[in-house]
Amino acid sequence: MTQLRQRKNDELNIIAFDQSGESAADAFEINATDFMLKPATASRTLKAIRKITTKKDSQEKGRNTGNNSLFVKEKGRLVRIFLNDIYLVEALADYVNIYTLSKKYTVHSTMKNIESELQKSNFIRVHKSYIARIDRISEIRKDSLIIEKQTVPIGQSYRKTLIDQLKIV
Repeated sequence: MTQLRQRKNDELNIIAFDQSGESAADAFEINATDFMLKPATASRTLKAIRKITTKKDSQEKGRNTGNNSLFVKEKGRLVRIFLNDIYLVEALADYVNIYTLSKKYTVHSTMKNIESELQKSNFIRVHKSYIARIDRISEIRKDSLIIEKQTVPIGQSYRKTLIDQLKIV
């Protein structure tokens, strides 16, 4: 529980189990999605799993509705970028380049921050330094992809997720 308390702000979906119920307060202190007494029945376990699925679905809908843009600082002002206009994000140490069809924005941020703002259904991490918009990828090669006439490397650890997310006939 101590390690989980330290990570309670992470996006973990936890189902806590206990035989006596004494740990219930601790479980909810670490933002557990559900708490179950042992021995757990199959129907009760399925209910807990459905709770996680429902929670994830509502979080995804929340991201997709009304959040179709983000603001970036540029020359002392805030500029709105519509997510549909972004086709690539590139990491540069403490900065990221956000590529749109009309312009490249260099922003002081991390990939993790930017990735959390992008819709997971439209964007995918393809390399430790790149996030690509799925519907703008025109070609995939052995270790790279082409997006808006740019060649972007595909990291070995990201390749399977990328291939799984694409519709391949």
